[in-house]
Amino acid sequence: MMADFPLLQWFSPKPVLVFILINTRLTGLFITSPVFKNPSFPVKAKLFFSVMVGFLFFTTIGVQLAFDHTSFTIPSSVPELIILAGQELIVGLALGFAVNLMMDALNMAGELVSLQSGLNSAQQYDPLSGQSSPVLGAFLVQFGLMLFLTMGLHHWLIGLISQSYQFVPLGDWFTPAKIGDLVQRLLFLTGQLWVLGLMLSAPVQAVMLMSEVSLAFVAKLIPQMNVFAISLSLKIALAFWALTTFLNQLEPFLLKQFEVWGHWWAVLLK
Repeated sequence: MMADFPLLQWFSPKPVLVFILINTRLTGLFITSPVFKNPSFPVKAKLFFSVMVGFLFFTTIGVQLAFDHTSFTIPSSVPELIILAGQELIVGLALGFAVNLMMDALNMAGELVSLQSGLNSAQQYDPLSGQSSPVLGAFLVQFGLMLFLTMGLHHWLIGLISQSYQFVPLGDWFTPAKIGDLVQRLLFLTGQLWVLGLMLSAPVQAVMLMSEVSLAFVAKLIPQMNVFAISLSLKIALAFWALTTFLNQLEPFLLKQFEVWGHWWAVLLK
């Protein structure tokens, strides 16, 4: 019967299971990745993108797994199936978390600049995190997302998902050694978040440091001047001047960092 109607093979248990596992990994990615993690992004749209991208991967990667009797075997029990689905979700969450760290570094740079310039009290709702964040942090995150989409890096992200099925094949059981390597690499990327955030905010912080030293000399030379009242508006003006001055250099720097982080993302699951 199956030989007479080949289309029915697509609805047999193994192809359906492969399709579900592929979508499970993509769901974990869309939950934590930039743009898609936005709370204002409709849930139905997330589900639609996940299913459509999952169908594309199923036609390219999943077909071989679904009809090859050696590369992938159906779990023999429900607990094994749940564990396998959980592994796929963890892989997707790890990829999305690693990609989102770049945007967190931009937000961190904005918070550091806001703290030094006195703009930390100016908060704005950040749709990406669903929380309030400094205005400069939200601006830098939106600028980074614009570069991410303008340079077509979302296409590269889809390629990274495809590579993840080579690094961690579908149905490949995790070992304690693999879990330890994954956690270690995620911790390394989390540490690089702080490094990148400090690097992004370093030019503005240098200007703020020089302004503090200059105001200290003025306060020492002219004690009658209310330096504190002047410094509030002066530091805000200097912060905006420094940010706009270094904004032209921010684009090539971010593009270079995207390439560096892209290499780290690629080796995350190796």
